[in-house]
Amino acid sequence: MNSLERVTAAINFQETDRTPIIAPVFGHAAHLANISMDRYLQDGELLAKCQIQALEHYNYDAVFALMDVNVETEAMGSVLQYEHNSYAGIKNYAISSPSDIFNLSLPDFTRAGRIPELLQAASILRQEVGHNTLVVGVALGPLNLACQLMGMEKTLYLAVDEPEIFTQLLDFCTEFCISFGVAQINAGVHLPILFDVSASSEVIPPQFFREFELPRLKKIFRAFKAAGASANWLFITGNIDPILPYYAEADVDIANFDYCVTPETIKKSLPGICVNGNIKPVLFEYGEPGEISAISADLLEQFSKRRGFILCAGCEIPLQAKPENIKAMVESVKKKQRGTNLPKITLMADAGGDEENFVISFSPGKSLRTILNATDHQVRTGCLGNGACGLCLVRIIDGVIDQPEENEKLLLSEKQLAGGVRLACQVTPQEDLKIEIINKVPASSWKNIPEDKYHFSPGKPYLLSDITTEPYYLNDQVKHPYGAAVDLGTTAISVTLFNLTDGQLLTTRYGLNPQLKHGSDVLTRIMTAAESPQKAQSMSREVVEAIKEIFWDMAVADGINLKQVTRMVLAGNTAMLTLLTGHKFELLLNPRYWDQPIDLQLPDTSSWASAWQIFPQAEIEIIPPIAGFIGSDLTAGILATSLNEGEPGSILIDFGTNSEMALWDGETLWTTSAAGGPAFEGCGISCGMPGESGAIYRFDLKEHGNMEFSVIDHCEPRGICGSGLVDLVSDLITSNQLTNVGKFSPDISGNRFELSKKDISLTLKDIDLIQRAKSAIATGLNILLNKAGMKFTGIKQLYIGGAFGYHLNINKAQNIGLLPPIDSGRIKLCGNSAINGCEQVLLAADAEEKLNRIKRQLKIINLANCEDFDEVFFQNLFLSPMEL
Repeated sequence: MNSLERVTAAINFQETDRTPIIAPVFGHAAHLANISMDRYLQDGELLAKCQIQALEHYNYDAVFALMDVNVETEAMGSVLQYEHNSYAGIKNYAISSPSDIFNLSLPDFTRAGRIPELLQAASILRQEVGHNTLVVGVALGPLNLACQLMGMEKTLYLAVDEPEIFTQLLDFCTEFCISFGVAQINAGVHLPILFDVSASSEVIPPQFFREFELPRLKKIFRAFKAAGASANWLFITGNIDPILPYYAEADVDIANFDYCVTPETIKKSLPGICVNGNIKPVLFEYGEPGEISAISADLLEQFSKRRGFILCAGCEIPLQAKPENIKAMVESVKKKQRGTNLPKITLMADAGGDEENFVISFSPGKSLRTILNATDHQVRTGCLGNGACGLCLVRIIDGVIDQPEENEKLLLSEKQLAGGVRLACQVTPQEDLKIEIINKVPASSWKNIPEDKYHFSPGKPYLLSDITTEPYYLNDQVKHPYGAAVDLGTTAISVTLFNLTDGQLLTTRYGLNPQLKHGSDVLTRIMTAAESPQKAQSMSREVVEAIKEIFWDMAVADGINLKQVTRMVLAGNTAMLTLLTGHKFELLLNPRYWDQPIDLQLPDTSSWASAWQIFPQAEIEIIPPIAGFIGSDLTAGILATSLNEGEPGSILIDFGTNSEMALWDGETLWTTSAAGGPAFEGCGISCGMPGESGAIYRFDLKEHGNMEFSVIDHCEPRGICGSGLVDLVSDLITSNQLTNVGKFSPDISGNRFELSKKDISLTLKDIDLIQRAKSAIATGLNILLNKAGMKFTGIKQLYIGGAFGYHLNINKAQNIGLLPPIDSGRIKLCGNSAINGCEQVLLAADAEEKLNRIKRQLKIINLANCEDFDEVFFQNLFLSPMEL
């Protein structure tokens, strides 16, 4: 069975000799042949030659007569800017105003732009390999072509403001698509992909798709089939869940699905349609062959009982993809064909095992944690995999494993062990297992920042008078520039985007830092990075890729032209910033650098701009950290709260994995950091978790000692986040179930407080960690006040920044001695003060001057060098209010 027969059989749900493989290798074919992109994109003969070479190099099942998605718009009059080693970008759109739409007419495909070269490529490919291999062309769908002709933002506004003209534009684009697709079929392609990423549910609502897109898709596909297309292939990336019910009605034969759509959804929604996907494209550039092999094996197993599947990336494979990663995808199919019989881990949807979710093949000898963390189904961890944190909880449902290790017996209750609960890092499977991941790292989905987690006062973060009123122009290419503020946190990454001309907030995003899989605390991550240059580079790439995903999400969902992003300002703790830049992170393992400035040694930021697909010459600024363990997130917070412009006695505590604090005495900013954050973010706590869906964030002690609790997203509780831990400990003390020295009352058996029927409990070990965390912060406050010659009664204003403060009950925090017992009216919960400070640097004309003033006023205190630290720390271990 040759490639063409194999793909045709899969489309028709017939038996194949092996699963077909289609690698969307477009520009990468030029990169592989060491051909510049500007030549590849304008020479049909060269394109065909590169595609054939890539086919022979990788041995997959299709070639592509595709230059880029700007071919059609260029043929209609748009002006492109060609680049040496990247795709061409649109400088000027063909349609500058709605009135231009009335003058549109189909071009002569024998002369228009690069279309003749593209048709020549199709003809050559059909002659050279088309008898054995599928030759694929591409035609932009009606909405995508409209956005390429006019710009996404203008097109979507036109749909709202002038629907009749918008409809006329879509009708023209539909006719263009049909004519161009038929021309490609006549030139030799077996089928043209209908590529319409603008029709994703992340861009338009499902009802818009049904009303405007669906009838035109039906018309296009009927025309393609009539012209001789072997199948109808619809290619829409991103979230397509809401529009999947319309695929059958549109007569789709092949549907791609991106990494954000699960195989389960696809199998249930498209039972009779061949599907291709869904390996995350960026993994081919930044991942490793083992990751690609594991994900490929997982997909092959999930679709093993279903014909009508083609293994593929969810979208285009990047230009600079590693060849060995593409080969790993191809080889995974051949291993399956040869009957390689590796043991498998089956992840179950529930403890009952009624529904199978995912199957992972593995080579014996690795821990369960290592196996899982090489896939998208990662288990939470807070250490280097030595069983110290107790977070990587799984339940063994079926299969033979070794007896529990000693540290598992210490960290897990007898009830948990009896129920099959184990630490993934301590289990080394040799045979097939069925498991449930109890403490899973959630999929990194980027969401808009909720209002209550963004501003610490209603409305905009600044008055317009504080924002520069002069347009920020880098050069004549960008007339309406955008600017981004980025808070690179240990747990989460937050990004806000502004129009630099008028200071208008355009959109926001936040989500989990992908480095969480390397550990919840900064020291664990630094130690991981220090193991090898390859690991350090990989961790840096993870953050770069996360920011790229955020920008792409903004571009797709909010219609943002990323090339308008001309300026970025980043802040974060020192560890995260050094891991991003890839330099000098190892210095943080040496205490002598903890209170010394760290030179970040920025790389050439143009590579970041290229990766993020923003303006190539974008100005990317990182606010310098204060010292080894006092980051620029504290500097940004000082700027956001105007701490050094307020009354003497103003304090900022930025709670995080490494909690940082600053005290203003009228002349000096006394700063320090305390290792209090990890416990309050769930690290090392048996029931702990970050403040995300399923976390108990509030406890309320009722009459007769009963407790009620509130859960983020109002779902089944999975654990307790920082604010919930503070509430629970305070309520246990108030109800006399816990003493101020951290011991349970005799009424609580087993030295473990258990939430009724929730399998969530608080242990004495947890209480000890909370005591130490709160004592570290209280000690830091004590010492800063002492250095400034002040007392708690002299505190005029206390700002609480960071995710921990989102749901914090101030009275209960004071009750356990975490915060000083001052009037609660003096305490303000600021939300993300770091991102607010970045925004001021981005927008405010006098921000740089203020940053320099802050730098001159700083005085760094290393708590470890304070003679009275041990004494003060011991005094603050008591779970009782601070003494004024």
